[in-house]
Amino acid sequence: MAGEQVLIADDFSQDAIGEFAMHWNTNNKGEVVAMKDNTKWLKLAQAGTYTSPNSKMLPENFTMEFDMILDMRSKGYLYPDMTFTLFNSGAESPTGNTVFKKLQENKAVQMNFFLGEGNNTRSTLSTHAKHYETFKTAVQTVKVLEDNYGKPVHFAISVQKTRFRMWINEQKVYDMPKIIDDQFNQLAIAISSSNYKDDELGFYISNFKLATGYPDVRSKLLMEGKFSTTGITFDVNSDVIRPSSLGVIKEIGTALASDPSVKIRITGHTDSDGSAPPTTPCLKSVRKP
Repeated sequence: MAGEQVLIADDFSQDAIGEFAMHWNTNNKGEVVAMKDNTKWLKLAQAGTYTSPNSKMLPENFTMEFDMILDMRSKGYLYPDMTFTLFNSGAESPTGNTVFKKLQENKAVQMNFFLGEGNNTRSTLSTHAKHYETFKTAVQTVKVLEDNYGKPVHFAISVQKTRFRMWINEQKVYDMPKIIDDQFNQLAIAISSSNYKDDELGFYISNFKLATGYPDVRSKLLMEGKFSTTGITFDVNSDVIRPSSLGVIKEIGTALASDPSVKIRITGHTDSDGSAPPTTPCLKSVRKP
């Protein structure tokens, strides 16, 4: 689910093993570790909150992706809870220390994951404003997490103006069409405390990517009659579409499938490198009479 233009990408490759990640912040502790394949991950501690490197207000359309490894090995205790919070820090610096006490003071969307075993991993999504909970979904089971304990799991978030969506691997967990009514500038990841020691389980994050996102393709194409994107790209001097383009292509396909009466015309232009194929298709819809 790649976005249009990458704003931040961090795989901790520039960070020293055993040290905290230079571009992140926390109110507890953490350290960069190397896995057996030599990839680097930031290990998160229990009772800690971690904020991303982002310091600017995010656009109304953006994507956020990251990988996590949840190394859960049961000893009979309840696992720690894991919470993701997208929020607007208001007058506070989004990368400063004061935000840790004010995650819900301004507008925020919060995803809670209650980790378990035996098909007992659950999740809720809630919105907050001025310390008050303004909305909350029903509890749902998220078995994909416990099915992948100890292995990398890919989280992907897409915000399209008022629409919020979240996937874990290829499974869509949330799709809320009108839940966003503010812009964000920060992601916080919080791990609760438990009876486990930090060396008895592990929470790891890597491959964080923040990008400008696509607008709602269905609305643009079917309601406005056209949709333009730079998210469909080809290999140089080739007609092979790059894998990073598949997300937006799938969005377009879903929009067209929802209304078979629409015909489209595809146009595009090339860059200045040799004889490169089209890199910026523009779709225009034409209604059948």
